[in-house]
Amino acid sequence: MTQRSAALPSFKTFARPESAPALYTGPLRRALRKAQEEARLRGGPVVASLVVPFPEVDSQRLAALLDLIDDDAFFWRPPGAESTLLGAGCAHAVTASGPERFAAVKEAWEALSRGARIERAGSEGAPPPMTGPLLLGGFAFDPLAAKDPLWTGFPDALFLLPRLMVTQGASGSWLTLNAAVEADSDPEVEAERLLAAAGRLEAAREAAAGEAGVPEGEQPGGVVRLDEGDTARWKAAVAEAAAAVRSGRLQKAVLARRARARLPGPARPGRTLAALIDAYPECYGFAVRRGGRTFLGATPERLVALEGRDVCTMCLAGSIRRGESPEEDQRLGEQLLSDPKNLEEHRIVVAMIRSALEAFCESLEVAPAPSLLKVRNVQHLFTPVRGRLAAPRSILDLVERLHPTPAVGGHPTGAALELIRAVEGMDRGWYAGPVGWIGPGGGDFAVALRSALLAGDEAHLFAGCGIVADSDPDAEFEESALKMRPVIQALERSPR
Repeated sequence: MTQRSAALPSFKTFARPESAPALYTGPLRRALRKAQEEARLRGGPVVASLVVPFPEVDSQRLAALLDLIDDDAFFWRPPGAESTLLGAGCAHAVTASGPERFAAVKEAWEALSRGARIERAGSEGAPPPMTGPLLLGGFAFDPLAAKDPLWTGFPDALFLLPRLMVTQGASGSWLTLNAAVEADSDPEVEAERLLAAAGRLEAAREAAAGEAGVPEGEQPGGVVRLDEGDTARWKAAVAEAAAAVRSGRLQKAVLARRARARLPGPARPGRTLAALIDAYPECYGFAVRRGGRTFLGATPERLVALEGRDVCTMCLAGSIRRGESPEEDQRLGEQLLSDPKNLEEHRIVVAMIRSALEAFCESLEVAPAPSLLKVRNVQHLFTPVRGRLAAPRSILDLVERLHPTPAVGGHPTGAALELIRAVEGMDRGWYAGPVGWIGPGGGDFAVALRSALLAGDEAHLFAGCGIVADSDPDAEFEESALKMRPVIQALERSPR
């Protein structure tokens, strides 16, 4: 158990680096100097990190900080909020494109993390989990899709080593200060930059104390005007996909659509995300900001998590709305559990994930039958999967092996992706792609569903549906509209 030192200095002093306490400045400068020495030997950047205690902030207020951070940022909160992350600024960026993007990011992470110099201050004992250098980011759904300028700043793969990272979990609340140190870096200058950035973050934390939800005296964001796009074209695409399944070309396809929401004023991504994670605590709340655009959402679906050699994933496919009463909700859940169309859709996902992981795992546990995973507005067929790797691997090996699952692409994968490119009529960008974090010995990734891209006074919302032989275009459209409601409601709850 990590123990904190008593009477820690306030982070307010960091606003003026020359007055920052020696308790922090000494270890930071030591890490930077050691990293520089290693960088001179290796001829490439070496990470220096300082981990210090940080004031505790609830998840909603931590999300609201996004509106006060004028820089690239990342937010991650899994169900139950057991380990929330907020990354601010960019000490080092890793980008990649094309089908080899997973291998490229893996190679970059291994090089960057090798020889990292990590110091702690204000605490004793083992390093707290999910502190120190992590890469935060994600991948586009399909690197071969035609690119849309809407997704400028979100390449096929993007991961940030954040300059500052807040970690909140069972071990407490922590701040990691990161730098990617080159042979010719100036440790003193870098220390001043990091300490000043920490001071600004502390000031933002205090300013965000009342930012979650709708503060007293402010009004909600108001009604969102929604442009559904060419609905007839999308329904025709659903009919074409169902015909392709009936012909035997594929077993299942997933078609997504995009709707554009016009907001009464500039988007407030932090408050929107705070509203989302408040309403959907069972989901993974996430946000990635790059430039003036923020991709955010609350997804119920984990792609894969890895801790050491222990693997955890899920099969999530097949859905129905929640009931207006407990009795109706139970009836609808029972209907979903016995519905042939949804059960077949779910079976395809289970079979693919089992096959993908059996090649890597010495043991694999798959629940014999699906159960229900209920979120605020939808209930899903859900099968948990756990395994143990036969040999150590990177989390990115598993991400590459699993993405895209039939739950977001279809099956067989190649035929489904060809159909999506031909009939969907849009670039999904990061929608339905893997988003998460990479760290020493593991990581965690979710599938970026129930999501939107916010820019200026617009939000582009995304949702998809699994198409099988007997899919009805009108019913699929209504299902996609239901899946967009969480983000629409969060936008309407967010003050301008």
